[in-house]
Amino acid sequence: MKKQTLVYSAVLLAVAFLAACSGQNYKVASQAYNEMNYPKSAYYMKKYVESKPENADALRKLADAYRLTNKTRQAESTYSKLVRGKKTAAKATPEDVLHYAQMLMANEKYEDAREWFAKYNELTNNSDPSVSLWMESCDSIAMFKRDTALYTINEAGFRGSGDRFAAVPYLNGIVYAQEVADPKAKKGSYAVPGYLDLYYTEKDTVPDAEWTKPVKLMGKINTPAHEGPATFNAEGNICYFTRTSVIKAKDKSGAMLNISRMKIYSATKEDNNTWQNIKELPFNSNDFNTGHPALSIDGQDLYFMSDRSGGMGGTDLYVVHFDAENNSWSEPQNLGESVNSNGNEVFPFVDDNNTLYFSTDGRYTLGGLDVFSATWNGSSFDAAENLNVPVNSSHDDYCFVTKGSGETGFFSTNRTGRDRIFDWTRNDPVLFVEGQIMDKKSNKPIAGAKVELINNQNNSIISTTTDQEGKYSFDDVACRSNYDIRVSKGNQYIGSKDVLRTVKEAKRKGFVVNLGMEPVEVNKDIPLRNIYYAFNKWVLRKDAVKTLDSLAKKLRDNPQLDIEISAHTDSRGKAKYNMWLSERRAAAVVFYLRRKGVDKRRMVSRGYGESQPVNHCQDGVKCSEQEHAQNRRTNFKIINVRNKNQAPNHSVLMEIEKKNPVPSTAEHESVEKH
Repeated sequence: MKKQTLVYSAVLLAVAFLAACSGQNYKVASQAYNEMNYPKSAYYMKKYVESKPENADALRKLADAYRLTNKTRQAESTYSKLVRGKKTAAKATPEDVLHYAQMLMANEKYEDAREWFAKYNELTNNSDPSVSLWMESCDSIAMFKRDTALYTINEAGFRGSGDRFAAVPYLNGIVYAQEVADPKAKKGSYAVPGYLDLYYTEKDTVPDAEWTKPVKLMGKINTPAHEGPATFNAEGNICYFTRTSVIKAKDKSGAMLNISRMKIYSATKEDNNTWQNIKELPFNSNDFNTGHPALSIDGQDLYFMSDRSGGMGGTDLYVVHFDAENNSWSEPQNLGESVNSNGNEVFPFVDDNNTLYFSTDGRYTLGGLDVFSATWNGSSFDAAENLNVPVNSSHDDYCFVTKGSGETGFFSTNRTGRDRIFDWTRNDPVLFVEGQIMDKKSNKPIAGAKVELINNQNNSIISTTTDQEGKYSFDDVACRSNYDIRVSKGNQYIGSKDVLRTVKEAKRKGFVVNLGMEPVEVNKDIPLRNIYYAFNKWVLRKDAVKTLDSLAKKLRDNPQLDIEISAHTDSRGKAKYNMWLSERRAAAVVFYLRRKGVDKRRMVSRGYGESQPVNHCQDGVKCSEQEHAQNRRTNFKIINVRNKNQAPNHSVLMEIEKKNPVPSTAEHESVEKH
C-alpha cells in the first residue's frame, strides 16, 4: 500500500512538473512575443502547443511568430489548425482568417487563398478594400507574368551569413544592412535574432569579379540597436539611416511594454572615414515609427515611411523638403492615393529621373510585399504600377534601387526563406502588335488571312492566321526594330502591307496595325486618281508620282497580278490624234512603273483615245471643262492572276507592246522635269 501511494504521488508530481513546465513555456513564449523576439517565441510556444493543442491563443501566437519570421509553410499549417479546428475555430478571429489566407497566397495556393479571403470579407462585411484586391490578384496571376523577360535577376554573392537587405549604391560599391549575431545573446535551440548594422562592399568591374569582404561602417553610426536601411547624398558625406530601438511605451490597453520604434538619424563622414555627429531628425516621435529614408539626387527631398496618425493605411510614404537657408526640414507631406493605400507602403527609393520605387501589400500583388513604381509628372506621382515577375513573387519583395544608368540595380526578397539581396538587369521589354484585317469593299472582317511579321534587321519571318473576326496578334516584337506586316489570302484578295518601327521602350507596349485588302476583280477598271499631263503631252506631272508609287508598291507586293494600264482623252481634237496621245500616256505610266521595280512582262499599256467616254461629251456635244476633265483619265485593271511561283505569261503582253512601244528616255522622260 505504501509503495502504491509513493507511485501515485510520483505520478502527481510528474504531472504537476509537466504542467508547470508547460505553463512556463507559455509564459516565456508570450513575453518573447510581446518583445517581438519571434524566433524565441516560436520555439517555446511550439513546446507548449504540443501539450495544449487546442489553446487558440497559443496557436495564434505560434502562427504569428512563424509568419513574422517568414516561415510561411509552418504558419499556414498552424493557422489552419486554429481556423479549422473543431474546438478552436469558434475562437479564431477575423484577423486569423485573414492571416491564413495570406499564408496560402504566399505559398501560391491561390484558389484556397481566395476562398479564405472571401470568408474574411463575410466576417467583416467587406471592411478592408485590400482584401478584394487580393482576391482579384488570386484570379489574375497571369497578369503578373506577362513580361517575365523584362528583368534578369540573380542573387548577389555577398559574403557572410544572416539576413541582409536594403542595398544602396555608395561610392564604388554598395552599403546594405546585415544581421550580426548578438554576442550577449544566450544561445539555445532556437535562432537567436541578431541586430542589424550597416556594411560596405564593392567589386571590380571585370567580368565574374566577386564582392569584397564586407566592412562595417566605422564611427558611431552602428550600435547594438538595429541600423538600416540607409541613404546617402551625392557627395557621399551625409548619411540618413533608420535606427530601431526598444523604448518603454503604453499599448492600447495602457500597459507599459517594451516597444520597438524606428527613427531616422543623420550622420556626417569625417576625414578619417568615420561616421560621426549622429542627430535625430525633428519629425521622429516615440508615438509612431519613422524610417526607410530615401534621398533625392539633389539632396533636397527626403522620402520615408511612417505609421503616424492621419495616414491612409498601416504605413504610408511621406516626403520632407530641406530648406538650406534656414537649415531645417519642412513638415511631412503624405504622397497621396496614387502611391499610398489602406495597406502598408514601405522602402521608398527615388532614381535620377524622380521615378519612385516602393513596396506595398495594399494593391494588386502576387502575395506579401510587391515592388511598384510611380512616375513623377512634374507636380505629383502618377498611379503606381506593379513591376511583376520576376522581380515580384508570392513572398516579400522590397528595397528596389537603381544604379548608374538605371538599367541595373538591386532589390531584396525573402523568397529563399531568408532576407537576401538580388541584383537585376533591365532588358528590352517584349512588345506586341495586334490588329484586324478588313475587306475594303464590304467592310467586313476577313477570316483565314495569312499575316506575316517580317523583321527587316535579320529577315526573320513569323506568321499567323486571322480568326473569325479577322483579328491577329504577335507577342514577340522587339524594341528598336523595323518590321513589315504583310497580309494575303490566296488569289482572292490583293495583298496589303504596312510598316512598324519600334524604339526603346521602358515596359511592355502594344501596337495596333489594322489593314484592309481589296478583293481581286479581274477586268474591272480602277481609276488612278491625280494622274495629270501637260496639255497635248504624255509627260507625267510630278503630282502623279504619289499615286503611281502606291500602285508600284501594290504590284511589287502582289507579283501574281498582271495588269493593263489604259489612258483616255476627251473628245476635243481629232480621234486619230487622241488615240495616238492616249497610247503614249498609258505607255508613260508603264515605263514609270518599270523604273519602280515592276516587271515589264506583267504590264500592257492601252490607249483608248476618246472612244470610251464616261459621260455624254462626244464629238459635237457642248460640255463644260469639268465634264471634259472626267473623260481625261488613266485606269488600271487586273487582266490575269497567276500562282505566285508562276512566271508572267508575257507572250501576249509582248505582242501588245509591239503595237504600243514604250517611249525611250531619249524620246521622252516619263516624268516632267522642272
